[in-house]
Amino acid sequence: MKKLGLLWQSGAVDPAHEHFACDLIPERIIIELNKVGQPPILKTKKFLLFLPQAEMHENGLLFAKYLVKSRGHESLYLGLETPYSDLKKVADSYRPDFAFTVLTSLNLGKNINKIIGKVMDHLNVPLLVTGSLISEFDVLVQDRLTPLKNVRDMTDFLEYL
Repeated sequence: MKKLGLLWQSGAVDPAHEHFACDLIPERIIIELNKVGQPPILKTKKFLLFLPQAEMHENGLLFAKYLVKSRGHESLYLGLETPYSDLKKVADSYRPDFAFTVLTSLNLGKNINKIIGKVMDHLNVPLLVTGSLISEFDVLVQDRLTPLKNVRDMTDFLEYL
């Protein structure tokens, strides 16, 4: 995705090509999600997956859903641009073990610690956060916060639950 973004920014591909390629990825992830069986009843953890307001890059979140489900856990997928007030209501009702979000878009601003703080103000569960903004900027260590710099961090986290 990064390479495609760079090609688009440099003019090597036009927006139509970028949109076409970006639409193929979620289709493939959804196909693979549908192949994964139901999680076993025993050690299942519950994950609340969402993107905060102003974040519209959904592919990373879809992939996270696949990773969660393929490791035998349960998830509730809220999708993109979840209003903070709704996030709190859903978290209170669903009672997840973890919340998970992806921060990719600079539309969110460069102060990712402020964004993470706002998300955490509306949650009372541990927050897992990943995305290119997590890799590019320094994240302040906080209770209930686990920054995941890459896919390997995510798979390792899920393996050790």
